[in-house]
Amino acid sequence: MELTHKKLVAGIVMALAGIAGRSACAQDVSPGESPGLQQLAVAYYANKYRTEPEEALRRITIQDRAAGIENDLVRLLDNHYAGIWYDHADRGRLKIGMTRGAETHADEVRSLVEHYGLSAETDLVPVQFGVSDLEKKQHAVRDEIGELIRSAHALTSYNTRLNKVVVTAIAALPPNEEARLKPLSTIPWVYLRRVEVPTLASVPVSCNVTYCNPPLRGGREMHSSNGFRCTIAFIARDRFIFQQYWAITAGHCIFASGDTKWNARDESGNESLFGNTAFYTFAGGPGADAGIVSIDLWRSWATPLPIPAVVVKGSAQTAYDPNYAIRATAFSSLGQILCRTGRTTGTECGEVSNLGADETESYNGVNYQLRNMGELDVCGAADGDSGGPLYKNSRAFGLLSASINAGPTYCFTTYQGIHGAENLMGVSVLLSP
Repeated sequence: MELTHKKLVAGIVMALAGIAGRSACAQDVSPGESPGLQQLAVAYYANKYRTEPEEALRRITIQDRAAGIENDLVRLLDNHYAGIWYDHADRGRLKIGMTRGAETHADEVRSLVEHYGLSAETDLVPVQFGVSDLEKKQHAVRDEIGELIRSAHALTSYNTRLNKVVVTAIAALPPNEEARLKPLSTIPWVYLRRVEVPTLASVPVSCNVTYCNPPLRGGREMHSSNGFRCTIAFIARDRFIFQQYWAITAGHCIFASGDTKWNARDESGNESLFGNTAFYTFAGGPGADAGIVSIDLWRSWATPLPIPAVVVKGSAQTAYDPNYAIRATAFSSLGQILCRTGRTTGTECGEVSNLGADETESYNGVNYQLRNMGELDVCGAADGDSGGPLYKNSRAFGLLSASINAGPTYCFTTYQGIHGAENLMGVSVLLSP
């Protein structure tokens, strides 16, 4: 039964109050999550999966408690890591893929799950391929259909739940491209899906996010001296120069601006320079979308020092919070609910629907190829939202890159994972205790 908006909001409030009031189940509530942001996430989940708000909250709480387990599993299993996912058809349970090589660590995996308090909500699932194997197979497929990807007629990704490489292609391909695609349908580890859209090209959403008084933080506007506006995703610190702070943003913002000087405005509208472009990557070799701008300590924007926080925009379900703390960074997983902030559309939450995805971003009539991007199953992003932070449960997961909206059957937001951005830029996200 479809839930009305009023019933949904009321149910969310009751669910949050009911669970918070059960002291014996205090561990079910994520202590670092703001109630408003949780309401927004629950509303999205309950509407998408037609569940009652209390059940949606229970499932999202599993994800919040599991946040960070991916990092631990990668360290434990190395090349045998096969990913995790949340199974919405099985009451939102956490699934951990286990290859034959990972089986020797099964007891350690179970101990890790117990450490997170998730033994009753987790299943170990036997799979054939680890993530590194899927990435190698994806690379081979990408080489085989490179011209389809460049023309934005196809893209590749990998799906840990299916344990397959996914090839998405438009339904109406030219005959020569159809012939290139056909052999893939016979490969057992390839899942081929067709979509009724004219193109798979996404569009970078230009940036223009909230003015804010010092200190600098994520989720707010930055703009170049020539007027190109963008968003600070997170504050970072250099891995080698301790007192050097950086603003992480989308690489295409710096690419499109063509300028090196970046300014910020306070809440009175006063504008001043805070730093210069240091490095960025957009498409090219790594196929990534990330960049950093210096926060110069001798300028006014460095007093007080930048803080490890992002802005949560106010809405019908969220309270304005310019100090939402970021306490950790993490990988994202299929089925996980994440939230983002954008100046134009505020704060919204959605489900991670794809990982390791190729993306073709079209800018000024030129297609640019990105690799290993994530997709969030919402298409509310608009001009003014690009570069914004993706976060949940006080963890940084990524930064907004682009959006594709070809109607209700095919629309999503793409994002750059935070670990990839950190490693490419040589920085670490500034974290709150």
